[in-house]
Amino acid sequence: MRRSDKKLSLAKRQKRFIFGGLSAFKPVAAKDFCPVGNVLEALEPITHYLKHFRAYQALDAELYSGALLYGPTGTGKTHAACFLATETDASFVDVREFPRTDKDDDAFLCKDLHALFALSRKFVKKTARPIVLFWDQFDAFLRDGSKEAKEALNQLYIELDGVHGSNNGIFIVAVTTQDPENDVEGIFDAQLLRKGRLGLRIRFTHPTRQQQIDLLKHYLDQKPYEPVDCEALVCLMTEPTPATIRDVVGEAHREACRRKFSARSEPLKVTEQDLIRALVRNMQGCSLALDRLPGEKRNVALHELGHALVAHALGRPVQMISLLPADDGLGKTYSFLPWDHQPTEKDIQTDIAIAMGGLAAEEFFGFSAGHSVDGDLENCTELAKNFIANSGKGHALRRSYGPIVVRNSEKLPVSHTLIKTMEKDIARLLKQEHRRAARILRRAGKSRMRFMAEAMLKKDPPIVLQKEFNRLRTAPMGHRTPK
Repeated sequence: MRRSDKKLSLAKRQKRFIFGGLSAFKPVAAKDFCPVGNVLEALEPITHYLKHFRAYQALDAELYSGALLYGPTGTGKTHAACFLATETDASFVDVREFPRTDKDDDAFLCKDLHALFALSRKFVKKTARPIVLFWDQFDAFLRDGSKEAKEALNQLYIELDGVHGSNNGIFIVAVTTQDPENDVEGIFDAQLLRKGRLGLRIRFTHPTRQQQIDLLKHYLDQKPYEPVDCEALVCLMTEPTPATIRDVVGEAHREACRRKFSARSEPLKVTEQDLIRALVRNMQGCSLALDRLPGEKRNVALHELGHALVAHALGRPVQMISLLPADDGLGKTYSFLPWDHQPTEKDIQTDIAIAMGGLAAEEFFGFSAGHSVDGDLENCTELAKNFIANSGKGHALRRSYGPIVVRNSEKLPVSHTLIKTMEKDIARLLKQEHRRAARILRRAGKSRMRFMAEAMLKKDPPIVLQKEFNRLRTAPMGHRTPK
């Protein structure tokens, strides 16, 4: 609060807040707005209404009162509210900053809500502009079980219903991380979510892999940057949101700016390495350096190369190899099919062979990376088990039972004999794909794998993307590794 405001009465501070545009608000233009899923389509009728709210009233159309935006933190709810205000030239009012009787952020009295809506109506009438009432952490207001809070909620219903005057041009955007469709705590009253109040509900979600790629491209397009492999870079993202992806691009741009200051002759461009470093720091939560002994580093590199070379030989693109510690303490190889690809029987067998690549590499070079291979073998076994049980393609099962699908349940228990037969098929499939992975690595050769491992370990951070992996597979093997 400003010092000059302290001397003003509450009513004057409230009026000054609404008419003075004192809410902190960062405009979001259409070119900067890249929502996930169908959010833009859901906002379109609201946007049109606020742009032409007087025309809607003249046509005696049913007016919107508000919307509930819900979803995990960082998925773009506040960004969407700012976009809505920017696109419609509406005044943006942060309800939680509105001066009121109780200074508690989430506490409202009836008279405070009445003053908020009364002043909003006067603003719309005087300026002919719509007003967006942005209410963040709306669930905190609903959770307050005090008598005053319940009275305030009833007052909100009265205001939304327009009992004290038309709400034309006033639109409330309530934001929460709680899902009203799965309201276990009973926070959201059916009266609140009915049509005419907060009947419009818009769900915000974490982006899919393809949406992560689109978001990364969108935010990069706003900065000067060199060509980068966005499809590979999203492999380093852990449950990203639009906000975290925007922050990563911002950090990479700051890194490019620091480089420009130290070497003014260099062009200001975000590089792939800038993005990799920003992603590792922000999303991987690990150091950029490898905290391992030299022998361990080499073994990890060879283990991951086993996965990657098998994947490549079987026609699977290798987006990235990372030697930074993953869940099992080793690195990680990323090899994904296109997001819209429907997996086939051949794809499942390929997945098993790729997972066997790490073990095959360890056996090929005669070392063990410890418990790391356990996770690979568990993955292989689970894939083989599901494939044999659900596809009816097991040789032994077909010979004994025909094209059977195995489902163990109380109504249809599976016999011990059937399980033993199924285990034979699982073991046969695992052995088959293990042999296939070993053959591929023998064809690649120890010299090539050592050469590639040495080149990977010289990277800082030790991460290789698809283009460089393909180059290392065919690069001449001299005394020096390629730069």
